[in-house]
Amino acid sequence: MPETFGLFSTPVVSFEMNRDFTKEELDSILSHSENARPGLMGNRTTVGRNVLDDPELSDIRKFVDESLDWYVGNIQKPKDKFEVYLTQSFVNLISNGQGHHVHTHPNSYLSGVLYVQADDSITFLGEAAACPKFFSLPAEDFNVFNSNRWSMPVWTGRLLIFPSHIPHQVNPVDNSYERISIAFNTFIRGQIGMEEEYTLLDLK
Repeated sequence: MPETFGLFSTPVVSFEMNRDFTKEELDSILSHSENARPGLMGNRTTVGRNVLDDPELSDIRKFVDESLDWYVGNIQKPKDKFEVYLTQSFVNLISNGQGHHVHTHPNSYLSGVLYVQADDSITFLGEAAACPKFFSLPAEDFNVFNSNRWSMPVWTGRLLIFPSHIPHQVNPVDNSYERISIAFNTFIRGQIGMEEEYTLLDLK
């Protein structure tokens, strides 16, 4: 039987909050004012860029921090001992018929999305989706090897963490409610690289 190897794959890790959001948490999340100008597909974001610093969201912040530590320790398994910390966190709001355009998160190491109210999907795009192909070979059955994009289901309480440079989008939703999520970016604090290989970098 042939054996297939998934080399150099992109790790998207899912975590579960395993509890409902409290009224205090929801009130805090929804208390942040929105930008006056919506995004390209109608989605809105909050003016505040440090939502997870709210005292009412301390338990959620702990969940996010612990999930980031798990991702780094179990997926990246770095030789260097460095800290991954939040740089920004903000609320995304998407109404019925709206979506979120294809984008990445520059100046960030890992990004994530915690779904506060959702039951749809997020779509990740591979490099081939943005670049010309040598051959066009339509697939009859899609899998992670022959697809240029992949949609993952999301639901309330699910947290996804992924490398920030991966393009992603939200297709227009068909919901009778407001889709709410908290997105965040991160960076690294500490020493990375190797002095003997001229790659040492001290990030303070």
